[in-house]
Amino acid sequence: MIPVRDLSKAMAKTNRKAEYSIATGLVAGATLGAVTGGLAFAEAGAGLIIGAGIGLVLSAAYCGLAGTAASIALLVFAVTFDRGGPVSGPILTSIGLSAGIFAASSDHTTLALLKEVMPGADSFSEKEGVVPVYKAYRTDPTTGEKTLIGYAVVTSDVLPEPSGYSGPIDSLIGMNLEGTIVGLRVIYYKESLRYSIGDFFEWPGYEDQFIGKVPSDKFRVHKDGDIDGIARATISVKAMTAGVRQTVRAVYAAYIE
Repeated sequence: MIPVRDLSKAMAKTNRKAEYSIATGLVAGATLGAVTGGLAFAEAGAGLIIGAGIGLVLSAAYCGLAGTAASIALLVFAVTFDRGGPVSGPILTSIGLSAGIFAASSDHTTLALLKEVMPGADSFSEKEGVVPVYKAYRTDPTTGEKTLIGYAVVTSDVLPEPSGYSGPIDSLIGMNLEGTIVGLRVIYYKESLRYSIGDFFEWPGYEDQFIGKVPSDKFRVHKDGDIDGIARATISVKAMTAGVRQTVRAVYAAYIE
């Protein structure tokens, strides 16, 4: 059993998308840096500036504060010291790209989010089980005894994962021991509509409409269902809802039924 403050290590080990994204950033950044550095005739300043700039755009687009800060620092470095040479150009460009891409995926599940979807929990197990879940516990302040109060689960851990318009949509769900949803947050998606209208899954009331639902509910988007949709994001909302539906039913079947 892991106290909340120590859970970040366990989460870091399970963030597959973060590992994939930073690897992608390294490969793409190395290629871009090599090409632009070569065009600059052994002065890789152009590659560094472009790489850091792309990292800045990516991290800003996904609201990753750490990635944005890292990319800004690299951009300042590039402007000030633009004679990196053919070796440091690809490397630093990779860092610039990776900072932005990693920011889009590394902050998906935070301790604050985990506690938010499981109100009252003060410690969690490591992710475990046939259906991978974090078991949520509440500690009696008098006896110190820990009592299981529910489960937290990420939809991407239940396959096949439904895909939205531009890719997977991951949600973190909290369920009590009766199978009722007690908290839900969308923690990762890359829908293009987000760039024009903002983080539409965080619009007031959207995530909250799932609280109180049980596995036997429809989990269908209106007009014929019990979930309100979002204009211009029908595919994304249906995919997100399908992911929640199959996940809560899988957890219920594995641990509660």
